[in-house]
Amino acid sequence: VASQEEEVSLLRFLPLRNPRTSAPTPMGQVAMPSTLLVAAQLDGTLRLFTPSGELATTFSTGHDQRLAHVAVSPLHDEYVVATCDVSGIIRVHKVSVRQRRVSREERQARKTSTADKLSQHLGSQVNVTVNFNRQFRVPNGTNGTQPRVTALAMASQQGTKYFIAADAAGEFAVFTRNGTLHARFGAGLSSGIESLYVHLSNVLFIS
Repeated sequence: VASQEEEVSLLRFLPLRNPRTSAPTPMGQVAMPSTLLVAAQLDGTLRLFTPSGELATTFSTGHDQRLAHVAVSPLHDEYVVATCDVSGIIRVHKVSVRQRRVSREERQARKTSTADKLSQHLGSQVNVTVNFNRQFRVPNGTNGTQPRVTALAMASQQGTKYFIAADAAGEFAVFTRNGTLHARFGAGLSSGIESLYVHLSNVLFIS
């Protein structure tokens, strides 16, 4: 259970790298979780939780407008969280996740504790830090007006990462990882895009 003090508007799972090894976890080091839960609030506050419900970190996405969308990197080679507000501003945040090592003092304290035997896995499993990377805006649509972004996703094709924003006019804006507009095109429908679902280089949308 991950208790929340404020209402959460968006939830995503950020997949983490899973070490493919059968070797036991070294002494003083806890196992790396397979994912982090990303919980977003309308005011732009994001909280990252481990699968056990432990709060790993809290940070502000830095938006001036109400947060509308959150997307996470689909691959394990890097950990990225992208956020978009109602004005079409997209901000990219890089997440660093490291296994936490139990200090010598902590191990000694647990050995000498008169209380019930303490698990080596008690306390924080990982050290998580977040750094702002870049910001860019969804450009005006083909009608010359600022579009209302309705969905945000991240995709990968042959190792190249892209950010995809869809809007209420049924158009897509595709950006490279440095925020440069790569392509803009319409879905050929009379209605807008409601949601995006991505698996690697495959993008499914619902209109």
